[in-house]
Amino acid sequence: MQDKIPRLLWATLLFMLSLTVLTAHAADIAKISPEETLSRLDTALIVDARSGADWSGSTLKIKGAIRGSLQDVDTWAATIPKDKEIIIYCA
Repeated sequence: MQDKIPRLLWATLLFMLSLTVLTAHAADIAKISPEETLSRLDTALIVDARSGADWSGSTLKIKGAIRGSLQDVDTWAATIPKDKEIIIYCA
C-alpha cells in the first residue's frame, strides 16, 4: 500500500501539470463569435474538430468545413493551406 501512495502522488502531479499546460495554450488561441465566423465563411478554412459522437450526432454542420480530429491534428494540419485563415470549432 505504501508504494502506491508515491505513484498516486506522481500521477496526480502529472495530471495537474498537463492541465496547466493545456490551459496555457488555450489562453493563446483567439476566440471569435459565431457572427464573426459567419462573416468569414467565404474566406476562411473551417475545421470541424468535434469528437466523433458529437459530430455524427449533430444535424448542424457548416457547409464546406473539413473534419479534423484533435487526436490527429498532426496528420490533417499538414494538408491544409497555410495562406488562409483557419477557424477550428468544436462543441
